Amino acid sequence: MKYNDLFDTKSKFYSKYRPKYANEFIQHLCTHYFRNKTQIVVDVGCGTGILTKQILDCGLPVVGIEPNEEMLNEAVCYLKEYNNFTAINATAENTTLPDNFADVIVVGQAFHWFDLELFKKESKRILTQQGVVVLVWNRKCDCPMETDRKKIVEKFRSIQDSFNCSWDEREVGIASFFDHDFIKLEFDNDIEEDFQEFIGRTLSASHAINTSDSRMEEYLNDWKQFFEKYQVNNKITIKNQTVAFIGRLK
Repeated sequence: MKYNDLFDTKSKFYSKYRPKYANEFIQHLCTHYFRNKTQIVVDVGCGTGILTKQILDCGLPVVGIEPNEEMLNEAVCYLKEYNNFTAINATAENTTLPDNFADVIVVGQAFHWFDLELFKKESKRILTQQGVVVLVWNRKCDCPMETDRKKIVEKFRSIQDSFNCSWDEREVGIASFFDHDFIKLEFDNDIEEDFQEFIGRTLSASHAINTSDSRMEEYLNDWKQFFEKYQVNNKITIKNQTVAFIGRLK
């Protein structure tokens, strides 16, 4: 995984304010891919365990792979009541898992940071013969609000992901990863937040500047103006979808 230290200092914001994935998406996985409770799911780039918990609640054992020790420690604390969760401090490209280990690999909000060629090779190695890969994101819908949000993001952004932060490039990369044999699913998953929740989620993002950055006052002021522009009764509703890509690797 690239940029292993990208979320240093952000784990608390991430665990508290990042949205879950749509319940309909989790139900789809349970119905079509999680039929046997003895299946092993590997959550690659598990972060603080948001997607991990939703899968654990389906009754399946989950192994979480996360290179950022701070994020992984947060996941261990968050998921301490689950005895079927195993945490491993490792990368997407070298999970340290045995061959033919995983029935399902899930990747939530992280695929765009991986070395895709090496991750594909590693996925083939650790997957069982009929294993599947699930790539999923919470994606904000295109609208005037999203256009304004992107302007602030790009004003302060200091790092690009593996697809130059472009969804068009990302979908090309996803198609190539699956050798163009996959399904795409979309589920509405709007985000409603007050100002504290909005700022907390914003500070959890890869593009967020560090709280010690000299531009922090300007950064927060821009986001305050954004919130004020779109808030209704001190709440902002962000049009969002859970978008998933599911397939087997040849």
